[in-house]
Amino acid sequence: MKIFKNNLKETTNEVEDNILVRTPTSGTFISKSISIQGDIKSQEAITIEGRITGNIACEDIVVILPDGIITGEIEAKEVRIDGKVKGSLKAKIVEQSQSATIEGDILADIVILNGSSVGNILCRETLEIGKNANIKSNKCKAETITIDGCITGNVVASKLIELEKNATLKGSIKAKEIKSELGCKISAKVDIFDNKDKNLNKLT
Repeated sequence: MKIFKNNLKETTNEVEDNILVRTPTSGTFISKSISIQGDIKSQEAITIEGRITGNIACEDIVVILPDGIITGEIEAKEVRIDGKVKGSLKAKIVEQSQSATIEGDILADIVILNGSSVGNILCRETLEIGKNANIKSNKCKAETITIDGCITGNVVASKLIELEKNATLKGSIKAKEIKSELGCKISAKVDIFDNKDKNLNKLT
């Protein structure tokens, strides 16, 4: 599976200031012509341009390029999705580009969503929903949540929810503090909690 291209990073459209999870310059590269059925375990980074049906367990970074399609669970140190994932994600950092789609639950420390996502989002630290994002989440929870796109569901922040001017929110929101910019659209039940509500700090 060591089909790695030395010029791999040059084939991506990364913008230095906007990408948090970088495409690895070493490790395993699964090319567009490869289709795998079965689970994958790796101690090194994996970059995927092909199709995988099976679970991925990686001790390093996993990057799914625009043509990459994963059907299965992904657990890694960091994950970036530019393609399609149908399955749950577990990592310290999960980052999604505008063209990417996710169908599955997300558990991470930091989550950045810029595309389409359907599933629960449980975030230990910060969640960022970009202006091009379209999120459907029955349960969306983090310490701090910044929304500049569209989200439908139940949103809970143990500290702060920031609604920027492009934000559209439908469902319910609950937070210790809520800040909103002029132009954001809220069609939701709004609840401000106090420090006595201990359940808001639990990822359940």
